[in-house]
Amino acid sequence: MSKLQYIETESVEQYQLPELPNNSNIVFTIQNPDIATSPATLTATLQSGFTTMRLLTIANLGGANLSWTLAEVTSVSWLDESPLNGTTLPAGSDSVVVTL
Repeated sequence: MSKLQYIETESVEQYQLPELPNNSNIVFTIQNPDIATSPATLTATLQSGFTTMRLLTIANLGGANLSWTLAEVTSVSWLDESPLNGTTLPAGSDSVVVTL
């Protein structure tokens, strides 16, 4: 059985702040992506030579863009995923077609 794994990356942007008067306070709130996948597992029973497709949903429950990449832990010829990577906006989701 082959397993898929995801790798999550984040980037931090730098901003030049204007000069502030004395006694000014700045509060920064850091937003992070938060990945969720559905379904938790993909299964299929097939006869030899047949294929089927399943949808894997990758959702971003966080407040920053989620950059993701799919990779097979052990590559097998009977498993294909498309797309292999993407960027999901906050509160958004993307679908991946998994062919078994």
